[in-house]
Amino acid sequence: MIMKKYLIVKDEGELLAKGVLEGLGADDTMRLKIIEGKEEDVAGQELVQLIGSEVDEMPVQCRVLKCGDKRVLVKKLQILNPELRRNLRIPVEFDSFIYPVSGRWKGRKALRSVDLSCGGLAFYAADGVEIGETVEVVIPKTTHPLILMTQIIRKERLSQERTYYAAKFIHLEMEEEHMVREAVFSIQLQNRQRTLARDKTEG
Repeated sequence: MIMKKYLIVKDEGELLAKGVLEGLGADDTMRLKIIEGKEEDVAGQELVQLIGSEVDEMPVQCRVLKCGDKRVLVKKLQILNPELRRNLRIPVEFDSFIYPVSGRWKGRKALRSVDLSCGGLAFYAADGVEIGETVEVVIPKTTHPLILMTQIIRKERLSQERTYYAAKFIHLEMEEEHMVREAVFSIQLQNRQRTLARDKTEG
């Protein structure tokens, strides 16, 4: 049996924890076991958003009813815009490459990532890629490195002979989208835990 995983997010979009569904109750309640993050972060909220890992599952806004023993009980209030999941961008840095598909250039270009979402990737690379071009990009942060097709939707020339690009994923297979989503979830939790640990040390 595959466990249904959820990202538990503040209304403002900040990640709180990651949980798995343990059961559904009366009055639209859901019980989740927290597998990453801290239950007290969830307990401090009145309202949260649940963003599921299933491709066709809509994000929902929930009221937090009870927390304890690494579990949280929430009540579903309303269905949210599915773009919330796709637009959940997280800063992440890795070095990789893009390869031409529809452009006039040949070979490959090195990139340095800026942020990653379930819908696309922002990165720095050398100039020479145009808006509307299709390129293949290697994403090394997933369970296994993925080579994904992307389309350039924005670019901005910067100093030091580098250019900022924003690209959206296209023609994603269901398994590929699931792997990207898992990577986004895990990286964001790691970032949050590092920030909390640093704040505690500095405090």
